Amino acid sequence: MKSWRNGKNTSLWARPIYAQDMLLLIKAMIEDGLVGTIGTRGVEWQHSGYSIMPIAVREAWALTPSQYKRVCDYIYENDCFHTV
Repeated sequence: MKSWRNGKNTSLWARPIYAQDMLLLIKAMIEDGLVGTIGTRGVEWQHSGYSIMPIAVREAWALTPSQYKRVCDYIYENDCFHTV
């Protein structure tokens, strides 16, 4: 599990990802070499040129399905992998 914010990583429920935290998550993903691009099938993930499945991204960054959807929505709105 990747660490991208302060505090405990384990709890009984998922911590919300606020707007100011979203940019921290995106920057941590970029530093790790993970890139999310908007494609014909939604957000397509790549690491070092290899295609990565969304479930692997969720597991690596400890995201729940709803948090992952929120990350994808943020990418759709901001296309942040090209602007960070």
